[in-house]
Amino acid sequence: MNRRENLKLIALGTGAATLPGLALAAQPAPPLIYDSRFAATRARAQGVQAHDCAHDAAQLWFARFARQPLPSGGIAGFTTQADSLILADLARREGFRLRLTGTAPDPSGLVRWHITA
Repeated sequence: MNRRENLKLIALGTGAATLPGLALAAQPAPPLIYDSRFAATRARAQGVQAHDCAHDAAQLWFARFARQPLPSGGIAGFTTQADSLILADLARREGFRLRLTGTAPDPSGLVRWHITA
């Protein structure tokens, strides 16, 4: 191996070390579970991969997320407290955890949450 090949390998190794940072910056937004019965949640569902749980949160979980690997950014949600409790239990059964991240500013009772590994 000559010097030029060594320099190429060093340059490639240095570039690869910076790639994880670039990959993290380019990750898409996590999927969003929302409740379409509320206007506030419909507004947040625009432009992202969104799943409506207006009828049955458990049915949505089993249809889309059960026995599947968790997306790299986790799963975000903006639902009622009751739906968040159901999804927290279902996620816990699969080894994930749900963390509440906030509430809606209006008295609707909606909560924001995030499921992570």
